[in-house]
Amino acid sequence: MIKLQWLILLAILFITCLSFAQTFNLNSKFYKTGNIYAPFPKISFHYNKYSIRKQSFSKLDSLAKYFKKNDSLIIEIGVHTDSRGSTGYSRKVTQRRAQSIMEYLITKGLNPDRFIAKGHEDNVPLKIDSAYFQKTFFGTKKTKPTAKDYFGIDGRTKEKVFASFLDQKTTFISGIVLNEAFIKSLKDGGLIQCAHQMNRRTEFKIIGMYCKDD
Repeated sequence: MIKLQWLILLAILFITCLSFAQTFNLNSKFYKTGNIYAPFPKISFHYNKYSIRKQSFSKLDSLAKYFKKNDSLIIEIGVHTDSRGSTGYSRKVTQRRAQSIMEYLITKGLNPDRFIAKGHEDNVPLKIDSAYFQKTFFGTKKTKPTAKDYFGIDGRTKEKVFASFLDQKTTFISGIVLNEAFIKSLKDGGLIQCAHQMNRRTEFKIIGMYCKDD
């Protein structure tokens, strides 16, 4: 009877540990279906193309090692874009980019049946949750904040734009959804560019797990 109670307690603790995780990283030992890994620095591509830039290969190599070690995971490779292009064009580019990532991982000896490449249209904006907000503007015990002062060029007006770290921190708070209505409400060109940049992302989502034979 005591053994049974211990087993039930351990099972509850195990499930509880998994339930709190919404994201996973390359050090994670516990995960569940629905967990997402969003690499930083982001996986980058050549402008307006689906070819992967060389600086992203090392991150993909690290992912390949993690997926080899955790070989029961079934992963959706999701590539997102911003809302400035046509929906059809955005879907075409993101789908080809997702396929490029999948093809690269396969060259590292991973089973292609474990991956699904999915290019998202511009209708899946980023929702900033508490974990994203913490990592971006406060960092973690092991990492510094990923955000910093933004200097860039407005792709349409070709004007220089700027958004300070503090302005970003007070604008992109937990609970905000970076949809078109929110972006249009921003009056600062630098913050608008930051929002578009945040929406352009690649996510690796656990959508299932293989049951291994005994």
